[in-house]
Amino acid sequence: MLRFVNLREGRPSYRDLGIRERSQMPSYYLHLMLSYQRAAEAGIAEAHCPAFLLGAIAPDAVTVQRDKLRTHYTIYAGMTWGYRFSAFEREFAGYREQSVLHQYFYRGYKYHLLLDDAWMRECLHRALVRLMIGKLTRDPHVRVQYYGEMSQFDAFHRSFVDPAILRDACACIARADPNLLPAFLERDVLGLILKRLSDTVPETMLRFDGQILRPKNVERFLLRASRLPVEL
Repeated sequence: MLRFVNLREGRPSYRDLGIRERSQMPSYYLHLMLSYQRAAEAGIAEAHCPAFLLGAIAPDAVTVQRDKLRTHYTIYAGMTWGYRFSAFEREFAGYREQSVLHQYFYRGYKYHLLLDDAWMRECLHRALVRLMIGKLTRDPHVRVQYYGEMSQFDAFHRSFVDPAILRDACACIARADPNLLPAFLERDVLGLILKRLSDTVPETMLRFDGQILRPKNVERFLLRASRLPVEL
């Protein structure tokens, strides 16, 4: 199954707007925290949570952009993007049968892809549609503003989260068995991601009023994230 959005012909692509595909998705922090929250809501056992969180971060454990498209099972063609979920299911069919922990890694990995898909639909795509018909269409500052608002939203989200929860999430994923990683993922990169998460000094903001990432769109994304399936 391919889930996709087609932007109307004649309108600029993501690259025209200066938004690189490799950085348009939720941050490492947001992936970890939403996955940790979803695991708790779904009643995932403490013994299985590290594998689930490892899977939820794993797709970003690559350094080359073409490899990231591979790990995200993503298609970018002109002004079309999509996720090849059927290919993902097929490639992980044998992997997830190896053990219970492999199943939870798979579930976390799938949640990552679904979370990215939700971000594209609720936040990025809606933002781009507005930008494509507005004054900022070719504004070189769009990219800077977009990434700045992503960082601001992380800080806003952290202002409502007990710092102990972030520490618990980092401690939980640190207990995961790295041998669960498929061969196409890079352990060194994953280690750097986890170090960045654990070393982050939480910056907070009490108000988020994005002009590109509108609060109502981010709220829809968070609501969808809380309802995404985590079953096999």
